[in-house]
Amino acid sequence: MEKIHEFRLHKNFAEICDRIDCKGTSLPALLLQENVLTAKDVECLSSFQTVYDANKWLLLTLPRRGKRAYSAFITALEASHNEIHDLIIKIIETFIDHKEFAEWTG
Repeated sequence: MEKIHEFRLHKNFAEICDRIDCKGTSLPALLLQENVLTAKDVECLSSFQTVYDANKWLLLTLPRRGKRAYSAFITALEASHNEIHDLIIKIIETFIDHKEFAEWTG
């Protein structure tokens, strides 16, 4: 995953965790289908007691899943969270303060 995409997820972490549901939707299956998650990952997601904890695990895992992880996540959100997809995209794709990004990347 590109650093700018990782930063976007990091910057909006709490809000994304509050709005998505990776336990009660097809989001994990879609990411499995795109080879972003493994079957073991999907199993792990279903073992969390709360949706928030599962969402948190997913957002912390995505940056380590290769270059296509971010675009696959956005595409999977569109399919699994159609009703809030535009809002989530607006949150994620908000203007990035390049000074803050530079400091974050160190």
